[in-house]
Amino acid sequence: MASYPPRSLVAKNSNPKTVTRQSTILRVEERFDDFNIQDANSNRKFMRVKAKKATMRGRKKVYAGEDEWLFDIIQKPFRFRPTFSVRGENKQELMKVKFRGTPLAIGRTAHATFTNAAGKPVTLTLKGTKLLGSKVEIIEEVSKAPVASIERKRFDSLKTLARSAAGQDTYNLTVQPQVDAALIVAMCVCMDEKKEQQEAQRR
Repeated sequence: MASYPPRSLVAKNSNPKTVTRQSTILRVEERFDDFNIQDANSNRKFMRVKAKKATMRGRKKVYAGEDEWLFDIIQKPFRFRPTFSVRGENKQELMKVKFRGTPLAIGRTAHATFTNAAGKPVTLTLKGTKLLGSKVEIIEEVSKAPVASIERKRFDSLKTLARSAAGQDTYNLTVQPQVDAALIVAMCVCMDEKKEQQEAQRR
């Protein structure tokens, strides 16, 4: 398996609370425009994402735990290819997520770029973002090392089935050690936002 330096996938000014020490499974539940992220082993709230209402760019605020603000996710306007900006204090861009293909494309690839703690540029790639029950990997482009994987939950309960029927995804996100999981969650949120926009345009 390809390897990478331990801190290469930790961004500048990352919150230590969201940097994984070991392989970590997070349960991501979409609740209308919000997201609840729990540690699947301990059921501890790991992060949450709150949509800010009445904003033109669909701003979402991301928190560690319950209320420790990390950054905002904003969709950049007037882009042919959907592009999202992850912004921290003073509106500084921490990461950019860009989708390849046309806005209505089914098979899509997302690239996330950020500067790591060592000052080096990093690109993460997520392919096959439709998530029709299959396992999807996020890889680091240079080493081709897997950074995280996304697996949609099976309909193991009536609650999960009802949520899926309502268009609210539930999936497991497995993050490798020494990775800033907050950035991986941000990629997933952008993916879901793009998917919802795509579905709305097809109606």
